Formats: sequence, C-alpha cells, structure tokens
Amino acid sequence: MIFALLPVKSPQNAKQRLFGYLPAATREALARLLYERTITTLCQASGIDRVLVITTDAEIAAHARSTGAWVIEEREQL
Repeated sequence: MIFALLPVKSPQNAKQRLFGYLPAATREALARLLYERTITTLCQASGIDRVLVITTDAEIAAHARSTGAWVIEEREQL
C-alpha cells in the first residue's frame, strides 16, 4: 500500500518568508490554494492508495476528511 503524507501548516502561519512582500490575507489565501491543489492532485493520482494529512488546523483537517484523506491532528506544530 502506498501512502502520500501531506504536512499542512495552519494557513494563518504559512508562507512567513513572504511577510515583506504579501499582506497576511494574501499569504493565507495562497497557502489554502496550494493545499487544495495538492490534496486534489494526490487524491486523483493513480498509484497512491491513501492520502494522510498531518495538521494542527481544524479547518484543514475537516476539508481533508471530506476528500477521503486520513488525518492526524497535531496539538501543536513541531
């Protein structure tokens, strides 16, 4: 069985290296867009039996479950 592991930061805390270039709302939207594209691609990829998302974010976890992915919810980001 082949698993795809997808670690996902909370979108509010993602893309911090773009701090001086993009406002917070834009960085958050970008992080969500990239996550959604990635999980969609992984779920549709042949050869991947199961997608596993690891996150601290409840919204990301709920969305991942809605795609059929398994979720590990961390208490805090390591």
